[in-house]
Amino acid sequence: MGTLETPRSTLCNISHDDDDDNSNDGESDEGKIVHDSHVSNNPDAFDDDLIERLTHMIDEHNVLAKVFRTARDRFTADDCKDIKLCLIERRAKDGRTYNLPNANEVGALIVGDIGCIFDERDIIVETQNEKLQRINELHLSYLALQYPLLFPFGEDGYMIENYQDAMASCKEFGFPDLFITFTCNPKWPEISRYVKRIGVRPGDRPDILCKVSKIKLDQLIRDLKNKKLFGRVQSVMYTAEFQKGGLPHVHILLFLHREDKFPNPESIDKIISAEIPDKEKNPRLYQIVSELMIHGLCGNTNRQLPCMENGKCSKHSPKKLTEHTTVDKEGYPVCRRRNNSVKIVKGTFEVDNGYVIPYNLTLLLKYHAHVNVEWCNQSRSINYMFKYINKGNDRVTAAVSACDSEEVDEIKMYYDCRYILACEAA
Repeated sequence: MGTLETPRSTLCNISHDDDDDNSNDGESDEGKIVHDSHVSNNPDAFDDDLIERLTHMIDEHNVLAKVFRTARDRFTADDCKDIKLCLIERRAKDGRTYNLPNANEVGALIVGDIGCIFDERDIIVETQNEKLQRINELHLSYLALQYPLLFPFGEDGYMIENYQDAMASCKEFGFPDLFITFTCNPKWPEISRYVKRIGVRPGDRPDILCKVSKIKLDQLIRDLKNKKLFGRVQSVMYTAEFQKGGLPHVHILLFLHREDKFPNPESIDKIISAEIPDKEKNPRLYQIVSELMIHGLCGNTNRQLPCMENGKCSKHSPKKLTEHTTVDKEGYPVCRRRNNSVKIVKGTFEVDNGYVIPYNLTLLLKYHAHVNVEWCNQSRSINYMFKYINKGNDRVTAAVSACDSEEVDEIKMYYDCRYILACEAA
């Protein structure tokens, strides 16, 4: 909805004056925003006057905005105390979502369990008599509060859930065939050229990271659908997420035509590899796999990685070396990882094929990014795949206490928060 402390400008004007000498005869000016004649040609520049006029218009005509603005009274009515915030690492929590940030970044915390996809969001508002009231996410005013410019008078909106669409696709086309994870590479030349020219780091421009990632994602989807890289595509669904390191990534489920599926291990080997390529025959592919497709060196040497649970890697890395691709009894593929003595040096360690994340050669060479391709056309794996692409937002456990106090009330002062990154906000 905007800042709670928006200044009131005498320049912004929604005309209601009947005695305006400059008004056009026979034409009502009511509800008309008076624009300045000067318009900036810079697409990155904000028109402060226009924003001020829009804010004034919403304040005047949107009943929900009028109620929302009363929240600023709390800033002057309550005494603010200096507090400190500490992010807590708890091994009992899901390491995929509750891992601590691993980079210096700006993030926002939202207290509450609002990250669950399958359940309703927990939306709580405080009334003027200081009582809390829980409202349903399908409330008719929900979208009007979220998108005030689309509902300028506070009119009713509506909510549509994507999960039902996903399950409908599964009912129509059967189980998904391929599960693809596509992650932004901050070293892409488009990003590197820009940040070098303006003298910043990639992480300083999350908007550029997101824009380039979206362009690459759109091209990837076109390759999958139009170029039929894996065959005729019946349906594609994906969800975008943001790692605590600040890099956007996408989980994609691909539904193929029934005649273009990969029904046996031999056909899987044609599109998926989990081995280190030959450095002499394909040096570029070797370099990309070495840089982007090797699982983190977890285990006893690095127990702090998010994949570590109870002293073991939750991803079961390193994988067992095997001469042939198979499908286990749970319906998951066991990719071919031959013991061919080919290794990659990572720091002071040598890693073999057991650490390679499965990939497709064509996608890896074209996009020069982390592109994990997994075969998933089995009934027992469908629940896991849908849960994975809908696992929810990044979260963190935080403790708040007064700066002049060393005591922390573990019952009252610990908060389960959604963690919003600059990339996600951009």
